[in-house]
Amino acid sequence: WLPNTTIDTNTSPNPLVFPTTSTMYTLEVRDSIGCSSLDTSFVFVHPAPIATAVASASTLCEGDTVQLNASSSSGGSGGLSYHWSPGSSVSDSLAPTVSSWPSDTTLYILTVTDTNMCTATDSVLLFVQPIPQIDLSGTVTMPDTCSSSSGSIVGTAATSSSGSISYLWSDSIAIIGTSPNLLNLASGTYFLTVTDSIGCSADAGPFVVSEIAGPSVDSGMVNITLASCGAADGSITGIIVAGGSLPYTFQWTDGASIVGTGIDLLNITTGTYTLSVTDANGCVGFAGPFTVSEFDSPIIDVTLLSITAETCDSANAYIDGISITGGTAPFTFEWTDGISIIDSTLSLNELESGSYFLTVVDSNDCTSEYGPITVPGISGPEIDTAGLIVTNTNCGLNNGSITGILVNSGSALDILWSTGDTLLDLFGLESGSYTLMVTDTNGCLTSAGITLGSDGSPTTNGTDDYATTPANTPVEINAGLNDFGDISTIHIISGPSSGSGVNIGSGIIEYIPNTGFFGQDTIVYEICDSLCSNLCDTALIFITVEEETTMDIPNGFSPNGDGINDVFYIDGLEKYPNNSIIIFNRWGNEVFSAQPYNNDWNGKSVSGNLKVSGEVVVDGTYYFVLNLNEPGELPVNGFIELRRN
Repeated sequence: WLPNTTIDTNTSPNPLVFPTTSTMYTLEVRDSIGCSSLDTSFVFVHPAPIATAVASASTLCEGDTVQLNASSSSGGSGGLSYHWSPGSSVSDSLAPTVSSWPSDTTLYILTVTDTNMCTATDSVLLFVQPIPQIDLSGTVTMPDTCSSSSGSIVGTAATSSSGSISYLWSDSIAIIGTSPNLLNLASGTYFLTVTDSIGCSADAGPFVVSEIAGPSVDSGMVNITLASCGAADGSITGIIVAGGSLPYTFQWTDGASIVGTGIDLLNITTGTYTLSVTDANGCVGFAGPFTVSEFDSPIIDVTLLSITAETCDSANAYIDGISITGGTAPFTFEWTDGISIIDSTLSLNELESGSYFLTVVDSNDCTSEYGPITVPGISGPEIDTAGLIVTNTNCGLNNGSITGILVNSGSALDILWSTGDTLLDLFGLESGSYTLMVTDTNGCLTSAGITLGSDGSPTTNGTDDYATTPANTPVEINAGLNDFGDISTIHIISGPSSGSGVNIGSGIIEYIPNTGFFGQDTIVYEICDSLCSNLCDTALIFITVEEETTMDIPNGFSPNGDGINDVFYIDGLEKYPNNSIIIFNRWGNEVFSAQPYNNDWNGKSVSGNLKVSGEVVVDGTYYFVLNLNEPGELPVNGFIELRRN
């Protein structure tokens, strides 16, 4: 084949030719003996199209879109058709201009075909850069509490294989932050864009920062009660609190200090008050300031005040001419002397001299005060008892006195006692009440009552005494032992009839019976007071002189049957035939009695009304009472020892 430049082999019966222009090819065929034959074939070459692929950017970030454009392709015959490969990441693989979004670096091939099916190709290599990676696993979104821009988005992390990273936070309107953590946020929706050093970026969001609202304080229905004229009875009520988180804490202030902790503010004076309400989250709502004013107070007008002085200390002064303006009628009035209330009218009369204070209260409880109003006094004479000496009466005598009184006065005096005396000092008085009246020349009268007491008459009391003595035996009686008085004054005023009495001193009187006398005798004596010798009393001393007796009472016996001392035998008892005896054991139980006793008790008990049982009493000590039953004879008593062995 000829020409042999655009043919794959010129000796093949079926070669492939690739002329660039239309070309006549000549074929020479030879046999084995050298014979040949020629033929020709004309190959017509159509003009080929030119493919031109252009990208809007050769490097892009993962997820970005790039425009591929083939509109610059030309040549060929007729119109051109286009094909982009791969077609999975382009918007239309048969369009001349397409959008491409490769996920990684990709070679895009453009094939252009004309109407003769002549094709041309071109390619575009797109380099895809990875975008930053945003890690939201640690992201924490905190709410905005109390509308205080206290929300936050923290904990978001980003990485990139392309160097440093920048952060851009926005609220869809404006940029609000460029750091990884976003703080001091109001409630709202936020978006994050992370960009690396080559400009590749990644987005995250929306991030929603919620709001924990604070309490809402509604003062639309507030009711302010005026204070009553400076009194602490004003109030602020009717405020409504909603929203927030319970419980609420209320705090009212007057600009300087806390004055209330409830939703209603009560018992307040005039002033300006502000309420703060804090909920459980610490959110605070406010209301106010509220101003509490007051009712007008009454005004005490003393322009025409008239004061009349007291004379003679007689409570005859008065206050008049006061009027009231302002305030709200009706009014109540209260006059005091600084200690107690004295009247409830506007004008005062029958006053003593002194200082007075007026309080006026109107119907709103508004109060005004005025004072002191001083009422002078023209005093009468004064009786000065600072040096008074009252000497009481004593010993029942009229020997009292009143001395030491002084009278002060600016004018002449008339002195008169209730006794009719006209001198200040009195003597020779009996106990009782006395009145001194002093009148000056102004007719002012002053009096003073004085009580004169009695120091009392000493009580002198003589008490009768009793004594017993054997016949022919003197006896001393301590007469003053049971008396009340001065024993040194004791003296005999009537001696005994059957003996003699001697006052031997110290209240002791000795009685000496006449020889051979027995029976009763009497001494009368007197005892007096040591100071008041006129106060005396008498008493008697009764003396019993016992007749001598020859009775011999043993102090024991031994009833053992030996014939010796077997009975309780009283020698001389036969002289008293009317005698009786009672014998007791040591417990006070009666063991024997007899009337008369015939010296026959042998230690045995007898039946009847006796206090013991059994016939023989035990050994021991017994007590006897022997009544002789004769005039002038006293009972005899004593102890007996009973021993059988």
